[in-house]
This record gives sequence, C-alpha cells and structure tokens, in this order.
Amino acid sequence: MIDRLWICVLLGLVSHAVTTAANGQPPAADGTGKKATESNKQDRPAVLKTVVAQLEAEAREIEVWKTESKVAPVFSRPHEKVRELKPEDIGAILRRMRQPLTGQEYRDSYIRWHLMHVVRGASGEQLAKAVPILVDLVNEMPEPLVGAHREEHRYVPKKNYQMWHRLYHTARATKGYPPFQQVIYGPAALPLMSPAERPQAEANLKLAAKIKFKHVVDKKVQAYNTRIRWLNSIVRQYRGDLIYCLVRSGDSQVLSLVAKAIEKNVRKKRHIAFDLVAYVYQATFHGAMAQYDESTRLAFADHLKRVARQHQRYVDYGGTKRNFADYAFHLIELLQQPEKL
Repeated sequence: MIDRLWICVLLGLVSHAVTTAANGQPPAADGTGKKATESNKQDRPAVLKTVVAQLEAEAREIEVWKTESKVAPVFSRPHEKVRELKPEDIGAILRRMRQPLTGQEYRDSYIRWHLMHVVRGASGEQLAKAVPILVDLVNEMPEPLVGAHREEHRYVPKKNYQMWHRLYHTARATKGYPPFQQVIYGPAALPLMSPAERPQAEANLKLAAKIKFKHVVDKKVQAYNTRIRWLNSIVRQYRGDLIYCLVRSGDSQVLSLVAKAIEKNVRKKRHIAFDLVAYVYQATFHGAMAQYDESTRLAFADHLKRVARQHQRYVDYGGTKRNFADYAFHLIELLQQPEKL
C-alpha cells in the first residue's frame, strides 16, 4: 500500500514537471511558472528606470571633475549599470531615449550614448520597427561643441615669455629629408646650423636664458577641457551608432536618407561626413547591406560616387585636411560588388 502511494506521488511530480516544461515555464517556488514570469516582466521597467536615473545623475556632473564622486561620469562602454539591461529591453530603451531626460542636449547625449550600447545589439527586425524613433533621434542630435576650449597654460609675465620665445626659436635647423624632416630648436640645433648663422643664434640663446617668467598650468581648466573633448567624442559616437542601427534596419528608405546626410555634410565641409561613412562601413562589414535589394544598394553607391567625384581635393573639414573621394572609394567599390557583401 505504501509503495503504491509513493508511486502515485512520483507520477504526480513527473506529470507536473512535464506540463510546466511544455508551457515553457520553469517551476517556481510557489508551484506556478506563470507568476514568476509575470514578476520578471514587471521588474524590467524598474531596472530601466534605475539605470536611467543613474545616468541622469552622472550627466549632471559632466562638466565637473570629481575623481571621488559616486556619480562621476563614465566615459567608456559598457557602463556597469547598463549591463543590467537585456536585449528584451531594447524597445523600452528606445522609447525612453525618445522621451525628455535632463533637458540639456549634451547631458542627454551622454545618457543616450550609454543606452545605445544595448541598442546596437538589436536584431534587424527590432531596428526595423524602431526606424521612426532612430530618425527622430538623428534629427535632434546636438552640434559639436565649438569654442568651448579654455587656455590651460599661462606664462607670467606674458611679454617676457614672448621675448624668450622669439629669441630661443632663432636657433632653428631642419634635419632629414621630405617627408621625414624634423625641425629642431634651441641648443640642439646649433651643430646643424651653418657657420654664418650659428654665432647670432648662440648670442640669442644666451639672452633668452636670462629672461625670467613662470609657466602656470591650470589643472581645473585641464579637467574641463578633457571633459569637453570626451563629450564631443561621445556626440560623434552616438551619432554614428544611430546611423549604424539605421543601416542595419534594412528599411528601404534609410540608405537614401543617409546618402543625403553625407552629401549635406560634405558640402558644408564638416567632419561629420567622414563619421557617417565610417559607420556605414561598419554596418556593411557586419552584413547589413545583404538586407537591401540590388537596385537600392546600387542607388546608394551611385549617390556616394556623384558626391565623391565632386569632392576629389584635399580641403579643410573641421580643422583637418581630408579628401572625401579617397575616403569613400572602398565603400563605393564594395557596394558595387554584391558577392563581397
């Protein structure tokens, strides 16, 4: 009788386990998989809320250098707190990114840049559904911070430094040959100078050695400038992440929008054009172009080719000499060879 009772109990447990597995629900402590699953789903918005709150707190400190602050901004990814987010949260993350955050566009870019680390891992299907949000976020991108740099170094008195600088740099010599030339200043240049030039340079160096001034380094300004450089880098990466995700979406309208954005920035001589091409490259290497039909892909390549042909010279793009045609050449060639995509 007892043996039969134990057999019935065991059969009941096995039956319960099989039923639970068939429903796709692991056994829960309360005996129902359903409640455990619902509890997990309810926790995800709370996790996202906590992550965003942490990023908002850090963003408010973004222009202040506090090495020991618990809310000091983090300029690397993935952020430890963002690791708590999962692929299943991507839809909610994108919706939250579209909503108001701190109200200051650069602080908001810091937050969205961190969240984009998760979004970059979205599937093409998820990104296709998110195209309107991604386009809106691109359109709301802030411009790079221009003119925010502050002087880190001061020389007191300034006129003494200027006099020293002028005298010291009269001792000047060029070593090597193009394109490996090296310009040398000061005492090290004397042996390389001609006999006719050397006496005057030696006299000038002696005078320069007698001039007194102080070199003052402002640590706070250095910290501020470091933050500005990081912030500009974040804005560039965030914009690139959005373009990367848009291209990976496979949406038939995206490539045309991206081509127009690239052309617009090339014509305005903005380095953003090169950033956009770089992230299109990245998406291409990750197989994104295979989602597009041949006519769409070739139309994109033709658009880039037209822009490249019109901009084949080295010109100044945001302070750097660049040649758009050279930069875009390999991408255009790749797009025209479907067997390599």
